[in-house]
Amino acid sequence: MRKLAKVFLIVFGLLLALAAIGVLGINLYVQSAGTQSRIEREISAALGTPVHMTGSSLTPWGGLKISGVTVPQPDGNGNFLEASSFAAFFEFLPLMRKQIIVDQVNIDTPKVVWIQNESGKWRMPAENEEKAPREKPVRETEHTEKLHEKKSAPFSVTVKKFRLDHGAFVFLDQKQRHVIAFDDVQVDCPSISGGNTEGSAKSDKVVVREELFLQNVSAPFSFTDGELSLHDVSAQIADGKLDGACTLQTAERHSPFTVDVHFDGINVDRLLTEAGQLPGVATGALNGWVNLYGHAGEPESIAGSGHISLVGGTVRYGLFQMLGSALQINDLVLLNIQQAHADFRASDSRVHVDDLLLQTQNLKVAAHGDITFDGKMQLDARLTINQRIHRQLPGFIKSNFQQGEDSDTRYIDFVVDGTVGKPHTDLWDRVGGAKIQKEVTGIFQSIFGGKRKPEEKKKEKKPKKKEGSEALATPSISAEPSATPMPSTAE
Repeated sequence: MRKLAKVFLIVFGLLLALAAIGVLGINLYVQSAGTQSRIEREISAALGTPVHMTGSSLTPWGGLKISGVTVPQPDGNGNFLEASSFAAFFEFLPLMRKQIIVDQVNIDTPKVVWIQNESGKWRMPAENEEKAPREKPVRETEHTEKLHEKKSAPFSVTVKKFRLDHGAFVFLDQKQRHVIAFDDVQVDCPSISGGNTEGSAKSDKVVVREELFLQNVSAPFSFTDGELSLHDVSAQIADGKLDGACTLQTAERHSPFTVDVHFDGINVDRLLTEAGQLPGVATGALNGWVNLYGHAGEPESIAGSGHISLVGGTVRYGLFQMLGSALQINDLVLLNIQQAHADFRASDSRVHVDDLLLQTQNLKVAAHGDITFDGKMQLDARLTINQRIHRQLPGFIKSNFQQGEDSDTRYIDFVVDGTVGKPHTDLWDRVGGAKIQKEVTGIFQSIFGGKRKPEEKKKEKKPKKKEGSEALATPSISAEPSATPMPSTAE
């Protein structure tokens, strides 16, 4: 009995030693330069695009590990994919039946830079290249073809799970301008079957057009037949919350998309500051929704609608600040919003503002018009004031306001144009800006310059008037917030 046990121990030890030697030999074989080159060639042939790596190893407990993986861009400028490591854990016995059953695939720290091709599609590098049809030898017979097919029968590949950690994805348009970027991405796919992939994705930071910043973005997703669907999306944006859903057809021309977003409690001051605006232009909380659809890369195809409201906010509007400072009307210097909202539609490469309203206790600004996607705007607006404000205005300004719908209101119409970043308006001229400027200038001259002597007046030369034009040109007034508003003067 002891001898039999001894034999078993010896055999078991020999098997362990042979297994260890086998694993060591296989690992050394996989790590050899020739084998790594062959792995690169096989993976490149399978994906249809060049794949490079710096190292590889194979163990029963650690699976196949590949380090330093890179996939170049189709044009050779930079890399489409960079990953520090790739690991695949698979079963060995199914290999004898030409089956590759991968229990799990792990990709660590990948970086993907995805550029739209000339057709406006985000496609894999292999799909961007037109493959030449394979020519058959002239003397090849039907029997030989069947023999080749039998010999080259491919392995069936099944992937059960997929995990990606600390990834970065950047989507660029045809001119390599940022469309959207995802940072510190984690993807878990517990179920992969056929052409359908489902899982969940998280990203610490998402940047849209380098102007809109979202944090802690998470969403379940599915990818089927080239359609990427994100549902139950949740995110934080400028101290507020955002939720919604979107779809993207990656395989079709210009990638058709749909977006349905709802947001609540967004800090408008932080939102504008992150987008490059000066702080303090507006405060309060933004609420609303936006529904859009169209084709990525085709602005004229984008359509949809939306609603935005501002709650408990203030607005500093440059022109109103100037008027309020000159006339000592605090309601104009700082608009304490009681009600503010905007209803809009998108089509024909522009946003149609159907109704824009800013209302305080004593005044109201309403507007409608168009804003193009490049920021140019043309709005017809109306300023309505109540009797309290109207009584504070000088007589030459009062006459420019017309009777409102009721006896307590007066209004004046004006135009807002320019761009969203630098709007302009003719409201200054319509309320009598030239006279206001003259009055204020006269006050300052009387205070600081004193009265001029008659001799000095005689020496002055009167400017010549040109036919068909005014003697003095009215200065253009920008509606941007003024860093140094006009000093206050007594009424």
